[in-house]
Amino acid sequence: MLSSCNPEPLISVLIPTFNVENFVEEAIRSIMDQTYKNLEIIIVDDCSTDSTYSILLNLASIDKRIKLFRNTENKKIVESLNFAISKASGEYFARMDGDDVSLPERIEKQYDFLLNNPEIDLVGLNVVMINEDGEVIQEEKYLQNHEEILRASKYVSPVLHIWLAKKNVYNKLVKYRIPTVEDYDFILRCIDNGFKLSNLQSSLYLQRIRKGNTITASGLIQHKSRLYIKKLSEERAINDNIDSYSEKSYKKVITVSSFSLFMYKLSSSFHMKYLKYKHRFRLVALFFRILSVLFSPELQISQMILRIKYKRLFISNIQ
Repeated sequence: MLSSCNPEPLISVLIPTFNVENFVEEAIRSIMDQTYKNLEIIIVDDCSTDSTYSILLNLASIDKRIKLFRNTENKKIVESLNFAISKASGEYFARMDGDDVSLPERIEKQYDFLLNNPEIDLVGLNVVMINEDGEVIQEEKYLQNHEEILRASKYVSPVLHIWLAKKNVYNKLVKYRIPTVEDYDFILRCIDNGFKLSNLQSSLYLQRIRKGNTITASGLIQHKSRLYIKKLSEERAINDNIDSYSEKSYKKVITVSSFSLFMYKLSSSFHMKYLKYKHRFRLVALFFRILSVLFSPELQISQMILRIKYKRLFISNIQ
């Protein structure tokens, strides 16, 4: 931390929320209780239909750092994040989800890393994945070296969305776009614009995996969207950093049949059971893993292949 004679720069924490009444107080308090204190906590509630907003109102009444906004209709995460950006005035921008938990030193450690590594523009974190009951599922580790991150970006998003970034990154990229993969698209555009990335090798974030959140609810569309943003990145590489993105072209790409969506939802439910049992009952977990593949083979197999390629290339760097 900086000393009192050298004031801490303001960090804007962007938090979109929607129907997370069971988790949102713990999430927001985990930011309120950060060891790094000079924060503005910008929360945009996306017209929640449960008690999320009333909980947020109460928290805003006890912490003046909270700037609370509410969409008049459900506008989804991209518009909510972009609105939050428009209200931010910090020198650094951080992200947080309304159902996760940031450990107390998360933002301080990320800020210190950027301060001590001035060539880095954006730094992510390792995470611990938890279920709805707060039980640990597994730890996810990410690469630290920028060159390795560049290579990893061909397979997976190499930095999780809970990064801390310098303001000039957001000034350059302006906004998020492309729902369900807005963070991966942001990272690819960071890379294509010459920004340098890293990941702090500490697990200071608890990412909640639950039914109904983006990770489990939009997988099929997310898969198609990933292919789309990789295509856009290839376009930027040969076209002076310009791509052909438009809302019309994106909507065409993500069109899926009701049958495919139904099959994916079944696959996703079996995959959740696989994650639940993988460390305790391996045979049971394997059974659910097989079912998840059978019900959505294109998606599940392609994801496994990507993970295998990623691990083969970089496993020695993330252990």
